[in-house]
Amino acid sequence: MAALRTCLFSPAFSTASSSGRPRVPNAPSIVSVVGRREHRFPVLKSTTAPRPRLAVVRAQNRDAQSKANQPPAAGGHFHEEIKRITQHHRDIISTDGGFLYAEATAMSARVCISALEALDMASLVLDSARLNLGEAGEISAETIHGTVRPYAALFSAAAEDAYCRKVNRNTVVRFLGALRGVAAVSHIMLEGALEALSHRRPREAVSEYAFNSDVEDMYREFEQGMRQVEDDIRNASAVATCKLAVPVILSGTKFAGSFVGLMVDRRRRVVEKARSKSPV
Repeated sequence: MAALRTCLFSPAFSTASSSGRPRVPNAPSIVSVVGRREHRFPVLKSTTAPRPRLAVVRAQNRDAQSKANQPPAAGGHFHEEIKRITQHHRDIISTDGGFLYAEATAMSARVCISALEALDMASLVLDSARLNLGEAGEISAETIHGTVRPYAALFSAAAEDAYCRKVNRNTVVRFLGALRGVAAVSHIMLEGALEALSHRRPREAVSEYAFNSDVEDMYREFEQGMRQVEDDIRNASAVATCKLAVPVILSGTKFAGSFVGLMVDRRRRVVEKARSKSPV
């Protein structure tokens, strides 16, 4: 029963390649095999300009260390959380656990990196909230901050679990749920910006609504993909959960990052049009 609750990243649950190096899934095409079923996060399609990139971290510790040493991105939100996770990451990669635990160390370090990326994502959403137009129907920046902060706490909790080597099924499900929460907020904020534009510049709002007509399908695709993987993890055996935990967290973070980056980018476009002084 205890095995169903806790996964300690022991060498018994190895996912290393034949070369001896831990494999890193290429998001968003994560393969999470539960039983005989293969599930892949879909690739979001967009017709917009290139969306903002979240930090992409390689498997090698030197690249992960470089990321951990960078200052908080996107306005410096969640400073204490980032500082604590960065220290956890440094402690993890500086500890020599021997050859048998090398992969477990790498996996723990990667969860910390994903937590940092997720906090960067949450920061992007908070920065976007500062662009509010002041229309009556918009959600205030304070409300957005209060909504996003609990999700940030779950990202931090996952890093704590990784530091203590006790990542389990609940860690993964909660992390994915928090990613979905941040994505949902970014989606709602884009909808609010479109409505605000319709009040200020009705003619331009028509074209922007048309331009963003694919958003609902993308959001539905995103939700379905994340929910399916959550269900897969919930129904997985203890051994399968341990094998899938870190790849799912890494790829889920990048999948959510693509969606959130797209929502933030499109919202910025809408807000800029709403603030434009050019004639309608």
